[in-house]
Amino acid sequence: MRGVDKGDEMRKSSVTTSTPMVLDTFLVKSRAIRSNFSHLQPQLSSMSSHCLDTSSQLTVQVIQIQFLNEMIMFRCIKDGGRKDEDALNMVVEKIFLINSTDLFRNE
Repeated sequence: MRGVDKGDEMRKSSVTTSTPMVLDTFLVKSRAIRSNFSHLQPQLSSMSSHCLDTSSQLTVQVIQIQFLNEMIMFRCIKDGGRKDEDALNMVVEKIFLINSTDLFRNE
């Protein structure tokens, strides 16, 4: 068994499996988003908790559409599995590939 911080263990035990756990809010950066922000905004506004990645069991939800230094803010909700930054980024990348394929083609 690998070493686990006691405080970390306490936090994990207080989370019930039936309630999705909200992970850290993180930012996604893309030149395509910056150059096509006005075109993307309606698409982003209509997005909510979709694009579940089955391998990491993560859903991504747009919580704030805020244009700050080429970034858009997202929140990830973990339905199971482990917290994994690569998995989070992969899910967000999928959302943009699905919703803005034309923008990425031009990048």
